[in-house]
Amino acid sequence: MWKLKIAEGGPGLFTTNNFIGREHWEFDLDAGTLEELAEIERVREEYKKNQFKSKQNYDLLMRMQLRKENRSGPIPPPVKLQESTEEITDETVTSSLRSALSSLSSLQAHDGHWPAEFTGPLFFLPPLVMALYIIGDISRMLSLNHRTEIIRYLYNIQNEDGGWGFHLAGHSTMFGSGLNYIALRILGEGLEDGENRAMARGRKWILDHGGLVGLPSWGNFWISNVERMLVKRMTNNNLNAIEKKQNIMLCYARIVYMPMSYLYGRRFVGPITELVSLQLNWNKARNTFAKEDLYYPHPLIQDLAWGFLHHVTEPLLKRWPFSMLREKALKAAIGHVRYEDEVSRYPCIGCIEKVMCLMARWVEDPNSEAYKLHLARLPDYYWVAEDGLKIQGLGSQTWVVVFAVQAILACNLNEEYGQTLRKAQAVWTRLHSTQQLSMPDYGWQVSDVTSEGLKNQQFYDAMNIVLSLQSENGGYPAWELVTASSWMQKFNPIEVFEDPLFGGEYVECTSSALQALALFRKQHPKHRRTEIDSNISKSAQYIQDVQEPDGSWYGNWGVCYSYGTWFGVAGLVACGRNYKNCAALRKAFDFLISKQLPNGGWGESYLSCNNKVWTSIKGNREHVVQTAWTVLTLIEAGQAEIDPTLIHRGVRVLINSQTENGDFPQQEITGTSFRYCGLHYAAFIDVFPLWALGECRNRVLLRKA
Repeated sequence: MWKLKIAEGGPGLFTTNNFIGREHWEFDLDAGTLEELAEIERVREEYKKNQFKSKQNYDLLMRMQLRKENRSGPIPPPVKLQESTEEITDETVTSSLRSALSSLSSLQAHDGHWPAEFTGPLFFLPPLVMALYIIGDISRMLSLNHRTEIIRYLYNIQNEDGGWGFHLAGHSTMFGSGLNYIALRILGEGLEDGENRAMARGRKWILDHGGLVGLPSWGNFWISNVERMLVKRMTNNNLNAIEKKQNIMLCYARIVYMPMSYLYGRRFVGPITELVSLQLNWNKARNTFAKEDLYYPHPLIQDLAWGFLHHVTEPLLKRWPFSMLREKALKAAIGHVRYEDEVSRYPCIGCIEKVMCLMARWVEDPNSEAYKLHLARLPDYYWVAEDGLKIQGLGSQTWVVVFAVQAILACNLNEEYGQTLRKAQAVWTRLHSTQQLSMPDYGWQVSDVTSEGLKNQQFYDAMNIVLSLQSENGGYPAWELVTASSWMQKFNPIEVFEDPLFGGEYVECTSSALQALALFRKQHPKHRRTEIDSNISKSAQYIQDVQEPDGSWYGNWGVCYSYGTWFGVAGLVACGRNYKNCAALRKAFDFLISKQLPNGGWGESYLSCNNKVWTSIKGNREHVVQTAWTVLTLIEAGQAEIDPTLIHRGVRVLINSQTENGDFPQQEITGTSFRYCGLHYAAFIDVFPLWALGECRNRVLLRKA
């Protein structure tokens, strides 16, 4: 049986923080009773039965384990409101809160954080399989149990038409289909294997849509690694250009293209095996894309630039003295890879970067200690649930804790759930000491995580970081200051993302920073007052500047206008705006009211992110997380004083959606990145409905009483 391990080390691992927040799964042959093993098989079959209705799992293996380890008693049953006219009372909401808080407490790890799956993209797992196959370590690093669960997952996420999507909820694409099909073949699946000839249907989808020649550039990088290291089109033909511009690129893009550049420049050739017989004309396919993948078409100037680099610059770099320039650039590129490895203790900034850095260090020296340290950190990315084993984005440990603590405090039931809060506070202090999304060893600061944490505790270092990250336009980026000019985005070579190369400012990050600094100013009125006042003023203006004409805000990291509008409103309220004195808030009210469903809830599809216009969930269904975000928004902006009916209707939906376990249903994906990639934050159902109910109790019902 698979077991989740929390805050544990192992051979080849080192840490600066006792592995706080580390999560990894191990298979224990002797673990589990017959009843537990039977229940695991049942939930696996249940997921499989509904795989085309909803691909978001419920994290049931983790939930079963933690509830057993925490020895949590019976969860108080929630109360249901039978009639649409039944009054929302303090007693009803408090009953629902106790049930939700008991559920949340039962899912808390022993170190105080809340483990949860953080996945969604379907291009995370295949690169690892391909890399280990090229290196020759696939059997050593992926046991039979690992491979079984990976195969289960890859079949489970296959779409009904035979292809695989870019992310869990997405339509089939060549990127998802090509990479996941090849991963299954590498793992031993035959041409006709899988239920209902799943492999044959996958191959048919690929061929019917033009074949692998239509892959986007990242897909071609990995396919060409499996075939041989001849890249169809790369931004890094001119390695010297990358070296000069790397300091202005977004950290995620920078740490993708450094190892990619190194591997290209080294002309590494993967082994030719019986399985690898693919031959593509990469030059002919330079500007060929499957229409299903082409979210961000190349401007003509970019195609001309890459063509010039390939046909003119590349031949020159093979000849002396220009070849010396390539050697210099190769040393610089691998130097950046080494630096990222060491400062992150080898998890790296993300799973895509992790596998590329691992490959680069192996190509540099297959017997190096660095390669061994990379292998030791691979399990940090594994996550196992009822749908199988997948690769996740390292985790969102800090992000979930900062929201969970705010949600618990909002309930005002601290005496009853003080132990949960104390454990969370303890782990939060240790996690937040480095202001990162996942765990301290990760090594990368994040502006909104730092800011949300600053709202819980006052850290001067955190406040200094927040002040340092503001852009000239008043907005905040996620990781680093934006130093690139907007015209440079025309050279974005990644066809599947919008603006991933240099990043930008986001309403969510700006709002979190503004709220944190407003709170800090209130508690420390004399500390750097002039700078903080200026920062808050510029942030508020930025938030108003990026408001949409219809009154909403576009959410860059959550789906979508319900998420962005929550942050936009909260930021303006934090600096003194209200319904009466701020037209932007009145417009936001009107927008949210116009989107409320007949049953009182709100529901928004991930397609809102793609289309940049509110798109309802199919069938006009509500979503508990988005309903919670909107209820929080209305309460924050003072709707209770104007007309609490809208809030009551949303709260009714939350109460009636609660399960017997005290939690809430796992519905459509709620996260996004770079406009087109959906993210699955499994823990959101445990935090945001609870938070909304808590705020309703204390700021609407008890205030009225």
